[in-house]
Amino acid sequence: MAVLPYRRPDRPTGFPGDPYENSAGLLGANVLADKPVSVTNGSFNSTYINPVLSTDILMDQAVPVNRLGKEYIIAKGNGRLDVPGGGGADMERVIVLATKNNTKVKINDSPVTYSLNRGDIKILYASSFYKKQAAGIYNMYVNSTEDIYVYQLFASSDGLTDYFGSGSMSLVPAINCTLPDQTINLAPPNQIGLKDDFNATVNVIVKKGAQVTIDGVLLNGSDGPYPISGNPDWVHYIKKGIKGSINVTSTAAFIGSFVGGIGEIGYGGFFSGFNSVPQITKSGNCNEGIELQVDNYYDTYEWYLDNKLIVSGRNLYSINPEDYGSGNYYCKVSKKSCGDFITSVYPYIQCPAIVSSVISSGNCKPAEPILIQFSGDPLKPVNFDSVIITKQPEEGFVSKPFIDNGKIFITYDPQNTSLSQVTFKYYFEGLGVFPASQEVIVKVNIAQIKLQNQEAAECTGFDHQGIYNLREIFEVPANEDATYVSYEYFKDKALLDKIPEIDLTNEYNQVESYKSEPGKTVYVKVTSQFGCNNSSFPAEISLKGIELPVIDAIDLHGNTSVSISASLGTPPYSYYIKKNGALDYLPPSEYFTGNPLPIKDGKGLYTVYVKSADNCNPVVQTFEVIGVSNVITPNDDGKNDVIDMYSLTRKINPGFQVFDRNGKKVFEGSLANQFIWDGRINGNILPTGTYWYKLQWQDFEGAEPDVLTGWIFLKNRQSD
Repeated sequence: MAVLPYRRPDRPTGFPGDPYENSAGLLGANVLADKPVSVTNGSFNSTYINPVLSTDILMDQAVPVNRLGKEYIIAKGNGRLDVPGGGGADMERVIVLATKNNTKVKINDSPVTYSLNRGDIKILYASSFYKKQAAGIYNMYVNSTEDIYVYQLFASSDGLTDYFGSGSMSLVPAINCTLPDQTINLAPPNQIGLKDDFNATVNVIVKKGAQVTIDGVLLNGSDGPYPISGNPDWVHYIKKGIKGSINVTSTAAFIGSFVGGIGEIGYGGFFSGFNSVPQITKSGNCNEGIELQVDNYYDTYEWYLDNKLIVSGRNLYSINPEDYGSGNYYCKVSKKSCGDFITSVYPYIQCPAIVSSVISSGNCKPAEPILIQFSGDPLKPVNFDSVIITKQPEEGFVSKPFIDNGKIFITYDPQNTSLSQVTFKYYFEGLGVFPASQEVIVKVNIAQIKLQNQEAAECTGFDHQGIYNLREIFEVPANEDATYVSYEYFKDKALLDKIPEIDLTNEYNQVESYKSEPGKTVYVKVTSQFGCNNSSFPAEISLKGIELPVIDAIDLHGNTSVSISASLGTPPYSYYIKKNGALDYLPPSEYFTGNPLPIKDGKGLYTVYVKSADNCNPVVQTFEVIGVSNVITPNDDGKNDVIDMYSLTRKINPGFQVFDRNGKKVFEGSLANQFIWDGRINGNILPTGTYWYKLQWQDFEGAEPDVLTGWIFLKNRQSD
């Protein structure tokens, strides 16, 4: 849905606290999905106040329209009201978003009606719409003729100045008797990390007459209840100065929220649920278990199958329909002082019976046709139109069902697959409204030529040729595997240039080796006892000479690990790195056999040693690990006067940036300044404090960029 731009009519465009550009910056969309989805909206690192001196995260998770309502009660946050020039008054707002045309909205007990169409918004400013109920106690009642979204923009701290407060945004739940009346365990709202001196307030919107306690202590007196203008059935409790974890309980449905902050730092949100629209949803699947369920906020549950009660009780908000069978399900729920509700009918077909089957086949011809029938009752009729292949095999193909002599069949054709076993599944049903069904898992054992490509490595002689025993590499004695009948060796993949037998045996018909230059490939054609062969995908023997590996690339991952790329030689490779290592140093036997390798000795010059499987002496190459000092004291004493990142000049696409705590860039490294920062900006002294840096580079063209971020403490006595 498109959200229409909105301008507050009583303020000109140029008003510093509410420029038109901010108010009109709202966009919207109508999201539809055929399965449950999670939708989060809002804006990240933004503000709706000018002049913009701080930003914050203004985001919350939306709920589907069937979880909305027509009545909302909002407790004001900690922002100031009626601050000249904007500030607190602008931070405290409520946004109303219509979901249907001709929606009528009223605020508090005012007779004024606002008309909204689908996608329209109305922004309600605190100074105009929050109702004062007592000293420092404000709330707002919003009611509409159609379901609406309501978002609260609030300040959880009034800030150090008029416009330094921290803004927040939360989706407001509608008031409804189906809200949960349960215990809410809330983590310390006065604490973020190790800091626990934030000013925290908890608000509870609850049905009139309910008893609300925090940690077992009944709220009364200055805690409330305070009235809601326009809705006498609900009241407002507020508890300020919260310290530590708390337990909020209520004897009736309630909405809970909290705010906390100090100075320009703030936060807040809601911690109670949304109204429960009774409907049956299905979770899980036939493999892991299925549950039909409704929300767990009700007092009692009655489950019906085909209009017959099957089970009932408290806390019975879910059932396993597999225990009861196929049919039409619905659930009747009840909640004290709220009434009974009946869900829509949920038609459910019981999961198919799972049956396993095993057949055999060669890899070059179709298997015998498979008869489709119920395993427990072969005479039960099968609905031909229901037969589907639910999973095709990894290779090969299962035909569509066909009828032969009044029976239904399918056929598996391996299509010269190279796999020795494949699995496919097919599903079918019987006849009737809720038919019996079956899913069959078929494993096909394929008489397969199982040879894998091999490598043969030999030292080369003066003639640059190696001697390779091909038969020793591939041929299997008949008494070990009778599947293979014959082996033939070829110089080309098309199997046209056959290696003569004389090249494989000597004059006494004994096995002798094949002489060839390294780098060649011999292709092997094998024929099985089923008449199949691997001529389409012949096995390969790669003929190699033993040679040293080559280090192709050294890719640093920040300053914590390094990946080494090598080629040639005889894999697998093993690796060793040493800080300040000598090029002729023979490292110990504790090599790493995988990538990446951990860097344990910090920044500096390293040597990497790479060996191939032939255990020859390693090849070596040096590389540099980049790191940043966390302290700079530019007092010309020769110690920590600069942050020297000159080593970046030896990298590809280098970058070095320094930012102050507000995100302002104070230094940009370049070849001109040799990526050296002296703690100044444009030659001017910067104040003592913590700064943030970002380093980036590539170790070689096409490499994944390395990015390092962190902090630098600048101690500049000249600025103190």
